[in-house]
Amino acid sequence: MGVVHLPEHVTQLILRQIAEGRAASEADFVTEAVQRYAQALEPDHEDIGQPADEGIADIEAGRSESITGPTDFARLQKELCTTLDQLATRTGAASAFEGFRLVARARRDLDKVLTYSLDTYGRDAAARYQLLLITAMEDIGDQPLLVGSRPVAGKPRIRSYAISHSRAHLRRQHRVQNPAHQLVYRVATDGAVDILVTVGDSYPPTNT
Repeated sequence: MGVVHLPEHVTQLILRQIAEGRAASEADFVTEAVQRYAQALEPDHEDIGQPADEGIADIEAGRSESITGPTDFARLQKELCTTLDQLATRTGAASAFEGFRLVARARRDLDKVLTYSLDTYGRDAAARYQLLLITAMEDIGDQPLLVGSRPVAGKPRIRSYAISHSRAHLRRQHRVQNPAHQLVYRVATDGAVDILVTVGDSYPPTNT
């Protein structure tokens, strides 16, 4: 394989990520980007379909809340932090944040995950996980077809996104070592992003 020459603006972007501690090296940044792109080419597992349907049912029943700007975003952070000490928000939030709708099922999942994290790993770990979850939702709201998201097989307009992909958007001291959840969301016909459900592995499984 020959040498790949990146455009200057891409090189500068990578260098900024390294300077901010979000990537260890140019090689690490490119490797992670390629891995995310490869994952995005594969449809997600069909077993996500059922909880996604439950999230859609919540929307149709009017059980959702719109998160459309900095005020709503701050309120969501505060509400999710009711069992934790006040958590410093991510600095330099994207000004292009477009927002999302958080349905009742997804909200219950988030509460369950954070309670489990607090009880099992302590306040500091739960705070980091909360920040990662909210950052991932913000990333989806900014760009619904973001790299790292994948279509859910047999479910039109529904995608999943592993929150581990958003680790790079946090400073190293705020990162979770092994995030174990995916956000399942729908890009609605009106262009809105509906966060339907949170599914995970053993941290704990939320799709049961």
